[in-house]
Amino acid sequence: MSSLDDLGALEREDLVLLIRRLVAENAELRRRIAELERGGNRPAAPFSKNRRKPNPKPSGRKPGEGEFRTRIEPEATLPPVEVTLAPEQQRCTCGGCVVEDGTERVTITEMPKIEPRVRAYDVATGRCQTCGRRWRAKHPQLPPDQTGATAHRVAPEVYATAHTLHYAFGLTTHKVARVLKHLFNIRLTQSAITQNALRTAHGALAPVHGNLIEKVRGAEVLTTDDTSWRINGNTAFLMGFDSDQATVYQIRDQHRHQEVLEVIGPDFAGTLSTDRGPSYDARALSAIPQNKCTAHLLRNIRQAQEGQSPQAQTVGWQLADLVRRANGLWWAFKQQKISREEFDQRARVLKEELSRALNPRRILRIRDPDNRRLLRELAWHHKRGSLLRFLDDPTIEPTNNRAERALRPAVIVRKVSQCSKNHRGAQATAVITSILQTAAKHGMDLLETLRQALNSENPFDAIPAR
Repeated sequence: MSSLDDLGALEREDLVLLIRRLVAENAELRRRIAELERGGNRPAAPFSKNRRKPNPKPSGRKPGEGEFRTRIEPEATLPPVEVTLAPEQQRCTCGGCVVEDGTERVTITEMPKIEPRVRAYDVATGRCQTCGRRWRAKHPQLPPDQTGATAHRVAPEVYATAHTLHYAFGLTTHKVARVLKHLFNIRLTQSAITQNALRTAHGALAPVHGNLIEKVRGAEVLTTDDTSWRINGNTAFLMGFDSDQATVYQIRDQHRHQEVLEVIGPDFAGTLSTDRGPSYDARALSAIPQNKCTAHLLRNIRQAQEGQSPQAQTVGWQLADLVRRANGLWWAFKQQKISREEFDQRARVLKEELSRALNPRRILRIRDPDNRRLLRELAWHHKRGSLLRFLDDPTIEPTNNRAERALRPAVIVRKVSQCSKNHRGAQATAVITSILQTAAKHGMDLLETLRQALNSENPFDAIPAR
């Protein structure tokens, strides 16, 4: 066979392989189209991968894992019911006589029917016989404007319950109104719940929220993160600031260093743990000690390695290995596996390795532009002491995961409320969610905390500023 015949045969083989591959791809696409048509435009489980686990774990407590205990006995609020042996139980199946030798206490927790208590006030009114001025009696539990069409109102604990169900547990205001009606027989409209949130967020709750901001400003370590939000359909940002003392939320149209300073203040003396967002690198925040999240740092390294040659990826692998070793060292100290002296000694070695890896002369010799750009950015943070600052102070966490966890309740509110229609609604969300999450952080009763705040009391007075 000539070379031309060989070339023709080779081309035919390539065409056959190409046709087979296209037929297989066509069949796969047809199968996926059929699945989408059967499931409709919105499948029942949109996040399902349609793949079962080969060896799923059985449900329930595993043998040898954890302590098996019965339910803790609740305190009885009703007189106990005496349950004695029936006549047929007083003689055993073997013919013997059964004699009582003790009792066993069992309980059943019941749900009582809850009816609202309506307290009526007969407010005396009068008129001056000289000038005709109207006078109305005063009571500490009655506001001056509770008259006329607004004479019949609900107590602050009702609104505290409604706001807790909406902002803490993620129920829509429509469902909150139905829950109050079916469980407590209290009629409350969606509009009333929303108007109360708007009014109190700028009224009775505003001083409590301001007190939480003061506690955040006095924190030794403050972790922050942000996520997207919408105000009247426009892009906005929900920022969360979490410390041991308080959790504060803020919703603004932009996320710049001005919005950060709005919460922490210009005289913040603690350490700010952040991601690698550009707003934290502003000159106005240069005097504030920062710690960059190592999880975001590892993510940036992986992004820089995409599309790189194996030789260029070694730079990222070496840097990622150093960051992971630093994380492991911090966790070993937190779990009390090593002493503080050993932690400081090994941390000093890691910081020296980091300084060599981010040496400006070494960066100049790197050819890959992505590696060179990444290392220059990290060298700038390292010069400011913001990279791996937790090696100097182990009270600082390596990541800003604490702030990300604090954002999760607000994200649930975002899903059920479709964000905010205006800036007043955004402020109400930030204020009420800050109060509820701070109460949850300290194990406080959410309803009682919000009730006190609605009554112009500060439930967080006992929490120290630092």
